[in-house]
Amino acid sequence: FLPQKPLKPSRISYTLPAFAQEGASSLHQDPADKTWHPEGRIIFASFQSFDLLATYAPNNGNDEAAFARRAAWDSALSAEVKGRQRPL
Repeated sequence: FLPQKPLKPSRISYTLPAFAQEGASSLHQDPADKTWHPEGRIIFASFQSFDLLATYAPNNGNDEAAFARRAAWDSALSAEVKGRQRPL
């Protein structure tokens, strides 16, 4: 039997810095609140020794605008994951 202790995050956010920073694609920024992804596609929780990322990636779609949106998503998410200093 292993004792279970609830884990409580020290911080929860609904976007990532790569999506919220100045110059990032506006396709993944909520104009009303840059601390949220406009479609609720990200939950990021920081715990004492690791971070947890849950995402729902946009569909590639079948037109240029959808492909551009997905490419911006992939680029920003890749930059965010590669730049991590803590376990994810």
